[in-house]
Amino acid sequence: MIVSDAPQKTWWQRCVGLAAVLLPIAVGGGCTASPSVTPETVPANTASTAEPEERPAPAEPEERPAPAEPSEPVPPADPFAPFPVASQLEVSVPDYLLTEGRVAHGGATGPINTNEADRDFFTAPEFDTKGNSGRLFYTRFELQNPSDPDIPSRILAFVSWQPLNTNGKQLAQLIPNRDGYDLYEITTDGKRLLAEYEPAYGAKATAHRTDPLVWKGDRFGHGRFVPEGNHPFPHLVTAPRAEFERERDRGYEALNAHEYDEAIAAFMRAIAVKPKDAACRYALGRSYEGTGVAAGSEKGKRAIAAYSEALAREPKRTDAWRRRATLYQLEKQYDRAVADATHVIALAPHDADSYLLRASIYDEMAAHDRAVADARQATRLARDEVENWEALTIYQYRDGKYPEAILSANVALGLDDSHNLPRLVQVYVAVRQGQKDKALSLVKAARENGVTTDERRDALRELLHIRKAHPGLPALEPVYTALSGSEKLDPTDE
Repeated sequence: MIVSDAPQKTWWQRCVGLAAVLLPIAVGGGCTASPSVTPETVPANTASTAEPEERPAPAEPEERPAPAEPSEPVPPADPFAPFPVASQLEVSVPDYLLTEGRVAHGGATGPINTNEADRDFFTAPEFDTKGNSGRLFYTRFELQNPSDPDIPSRILAFVSWQPLNTNGKQLAQLIPNRDGYDLYEITTDGKRLLAEYEPAYGAKATAHRTDPLVWKGDRFGHGRFVPEGNHPFPHLVTAPRAEFERERDRGYEALNAHEYDEAIAAFMRAIAVKPKDAACRYALGRSYEGTGVAAGSEKGKRAIAAYSEALAREPKRTDAWRRRATLYQLEKQYDRAVADATHVIALAPHDADSYLLRASIYDEMAAHDRAVADARQATRLARDEVENWEALTIYQYRDGKYPEAILSANVALGLDDSHNLPRLVQVYVAVRQGQKDKALSLVKAARENGVTTDERRDALRELLHIRKAHPGLPALEPVYTALSGSEKLDPTDE
């Protein structure tokens, strides 16, 4: 087969070429050539006697069926009955358990018993003592909503095994969590399975709990594990989801997949069914933000409105206060931004990020002393977080507290010397104080440490600001040249 490099002709080009071939050929009566016809040889009032060709009527457009609605996960009548899996080593969470936008994290699988086939429950000698035949495994998952931390996480685990005489079919059984506890391991005492629980964070329970499970089945692995004694499995809601739950979960699924327009539409439908739901209004705000918001944008205003509606229904949602504060900051509505950030601090007084949020707003307002105070509080609450010391360093520098900025930069570099921002602040101070050799040494250290192009560009902008305020500083030009490098980096480029 010979493949030509010439461009393929389009349908229109082929038609034009065909017409050029057919024009000299007589119409009707075979393919014999006819005398050429010119305008002079055709009588002016001669009418055509040919009957117009009948063309078939255009076909009616084919009706296509409307796209089917996504199939709804059907929960089983008995959620604790064993169900088939592709492999006992690769168990996944059934879709009907992934409600309220939760996704499964974890999934590590481990053996429950020894390397040999399990003789505690499956006693048939036909079980192979090699490989995984007859062995019990457990897989643990944590279900979380990555878009809304206020939706509580859930812990689930599955026991899996391969029975005999089932043509290789492998099974898994759900072992649920208990309220107030976290299921962290499944073991065996040689007679029973033991579901080990520890108190959940913030729960009233203080002691660990062990729930024994006994095998109810035959020696070939056909059966199920059931709670021993008067400790039945907790009730699971397995009814089909109503319209609100369907739309809410579709919204979270789209939001987690960064399909923001689909998420907005789904959350709007959910809110229409249940207007008082604060979580959906918060998620709607997140979806509007996901489309990309800028100062003065319509989507930004809608996101602020969604967060406001969420807060009107749940005033203690720190996430909504925080995100609305950030949007007000973007809009340069600083009084409102500070008010929302102050609400966050009131609700989470021991959260360092709450103070850093308000500090960043004060910094934009040029209230650097207040920014320093909030950043200092953040370092008190989380002394080992390098980002807190970085923030304090830059705010102290902007407030003109150069010795304090140097000390904070040293603390930050002591925590993690891979960060270049504290080192660059030390460069600015050295330039202002005329310490050329020290400044150049710090620039060299930053470059050896992999200072990024964006960090260099920000540093050059600061040096230009220093030059404007203090022209003629001896260290400024050599440091500027060292930072711009051989490529002569332009600080005005983005």
